[in-house]
Amino acid sequence: MVDSSSALHIYDREIDSSERTSLSVLTSHIAPGARVLDLGCGSGAIGRYLAQRDGAGTTVIDGLTISADEARLASPHYRRVEVADLDNARLSDLFPAQSYDAIVCADVLEHIRQSPRVLAECRQLLAPEGRLLLSIPNAGYAGLVAELMAGEFRYRQEGLLDETHVRFFTRRTLMRFLREHGWIDVQADVITRQLPDSEFNVAFDALPPAVARHLLALPDALTYQFIVVARPASAKEAVTAAPAAEAAASALPAQALFTAELYLGFNGQFDEARKFTAAGTIGQVRQTLAFTLPEPAPDALKLDPADRPGFLHLHGIALLGADGKTVWQWSPADAALLLGAPNSGIVAHPPAWPGAPFSLLLHGSDPWIELPIPLRLWRRLGAGNWKSISAGPCRRITWRWPVWRSSASPRRRWPCTPNAQSNRISIAHARKCCEPSTRSPSSHTASVSRTITCASRTITCASRSRRC
Repeated sequence: MVDSSSALHIYDREIDSSERTSLSVLTSHIAPGARVLDLGCGSGAIGRYLAQRDGAGTTVIDGLTISADEARLASPHYRRVEVADLDNARLSDLFPAQSYDAIVCADVLEHIRQSPRVLAECRQLLAPEGRLLLSIPNAGYAGLVAELMAGEFRYRQEGLLDETHVRFFTRRTLMRFLREHGWIDVQADVITRQLPDSEFNVAFDALPPAVARHLLALPDALTYQFIVVARPASAKEAVTAAPAAEAAASALPAQALFTAELYLGFNGQFDEARKFTAAGTIGQVRQTLAFTLPEPAPDALKLDPADRPGFLHLHGIALLGADGKTVWQWSPADAALLLGAPNSGIVAHPPAWPGAPFSLLLHGSDPWIELPIPLRLWRRLGAGNWKSISAGPCRRITWRWPVWRSSASPRRRWPCTPNAQSNRISIAHARKCCEPSTRSPSSHTASVSRTITCASRTITCASRSRRC
């Protein structure tokens, strides 16, 4: 039985191919002329967009929605629209078998209790080479988790806590759910959303800074939705149990994370709007953190080495061009250069012997140091050489941090921006003893990048009962 449409919320969407949304990504996987079944079609955004993109009648599309009002809005753009409740309807009674090249479930599975049965029926409706196109909200989104930590779990008309959601997924639980019900993910993607643009930004800002930083550095912290292209598993591929690697990864506690932030300075000013964040794993010998920076070239860089007190041993800094050639570098032998750099919350000590690292004691809640890169270099880069740097590797920062109380948290790799013009800053060899915390990566599209690379050695606290 279908509920009265007057009591149902109408999901009215528009698709703009220039914007990256779940619907624009899903429709990019639908070829012109494909036969499409849109389950949970809402007011018909996908059918309307495909008609505009490919021409009316080029792509044959059928739809299903629980709301008669939505069906009336969608019907001009669909061959047919069925009004039915997926929890009760039998798709095989409504649509012909092996008829569709793509079945779209755009934010649908989380609304229905009988999703395993719906997935099984989708297998029967797909053509032999057909694909299932899914978008699923991420229950591990940092804003949602922060609101839950504050004691709130408030449903809304739309969003991650839509009042009609009955299932909740993270990346791992979604992939396991699909695998256990006979589907193989061919491609997985994400839609990210910055916290100020989400429904959770106020609750998140109320968290203590250290907690906020930790949440933001978790995998999929800013992933708002998952996009999955899946196909039915063959008899040989059918898997009901999670792979051993996933089972091991799910063991808690996870590895502890640390965070560094790089601020761009313009006219002597640094602000939160022009910063880039990278997170790494405490205890890992070497790891890579990426900072991708936009044009124009800044006139200064400020580094926040970590998000809590501790010791850090610094062995070198180098600014590299996209071709790998050194543009500027610093070593502990240039102790005076670093000692004279503007800083806060840092006690610096030059090497005790030749070849030893430069020691930094980080204290307070926000230690930072302005990297002593000459102003003339920034002026030269900003005058045109910056743009002439060819495409190259991502900016990277490599650190090694000691394990704290054997905590662990998943390592995160930040991918390079394709075809980005880039520089690299290398900070070689840093070591730190501290308690874990993190900050989050920001998603930026940029044509210019740099890298900080740090490596470290473990130091030992004088007493297990004392914090370094």
